[in-house]
Amino acid sequence: MPYEKYSAKQKKIANVAPPFNKITGADFAMLQKKKKKKKKVNNMAKKPVWDKPRPKGLGKSKKLTPAQKAKAKARAKANGRKYPNLVDNMWAASR
Repeated sequence: MPYEKYSAKQKKIANVAPPFNKITGADFAMLQKKKKKKKKVNNMAKKPVWDKPRPKGLGKSKKLTPAQKAKAKARAKANGRKYPNLVDNMWAASR
């Protein structure tokens, strides 16, 4: 079918991968690839930080220094908590 006779949705599909004037298997492969990337990003965004695995690039975890512990405790106290939580500790570790 000529490109001019494509519907708006068909034109959108055809413009995903070359040749841009025809619908080919490459167009659908690119759409699937985009769909998979989106899916992974959304799943990670939905999980809270304590349910995510530690990123592999960070290496083995290290203990907080006494100064970092004091910062985490101060942040927890400022936010009305008796003890620092994981987020406070992560914040202190990044300083």
